Amino acid sequence: MRSVKKNYSTESEIHRTIEEHDTLHEIVKILHQQDDFLNNLENVLVALTRFSELEEEYKAGIFLADQKNKVLRLFCNVGEFPKKFFKLEDKILYGQCLCGKVASSGELMNVPSCCEDDRYDSKSMTKVSRGAYVVPLKSHEQVVGIMFLYTKEFPSVQKRNKELLLSIGGLIGDAIVSHQRDEELCRLKYELYELNELAAKDKISLPTV
Repeated sequence: MRSVKKNYSTESEIHRTIEEHDTLHEIVKILHQQDDFLNNLENVLVALTRFSELEEEYKAGIFLADQKNKVLRLFCNVGEFPKKFFKLEDKILYGQCLCGKVASSGELMNVPSCCEDDRYDSKSMTKVSRGAYVVPLKSHEQVVGIMFLYTKEFPSVQKRNKELLLSIGGLIGDAIVSHQRDEELCRLKYELYELNELAAKDKISLPTV
């Protein structure tokens, strides 16, 4: 009997390890795709909701951090949310609600039951029977965003789940910074182009002596 249980445990462990590896591989592949960045992050969320060990619902989203103003701004989400969610949660102050608290602390938060957790003070969603992971998206230890994943209530949380989510949070955080740098570079190039165009026009319009 012990042998059967041991074999079952070993097979289960192998299955979890394979699923973790496949999930990480898929997310890395998605983040390196030359596609619309918003679409890439939505696909990352979809991939995570398929990771059975997290016991997720099909409800997840990502906020980008505005460090200067200490504000989170909703960037993308998957799943169905009430309309008031997008009105009230479009912008979250640091320290406000679960996501704002994680933005301030930089620490992953696991909420076994939103119904029983006083930290869950969202005005846009009633307290229903669900749990949640709130994951800091970091690049070089700086929080650049927050990812939230709703789970079934009281999921079987394991240390390895948190470690995996933090690793994925790092991958997404680096991708966000890279995307923002690319956008800034494109903006600077466009401004330089416009300045060159204006300079060329001014030169042409100068009167001849």
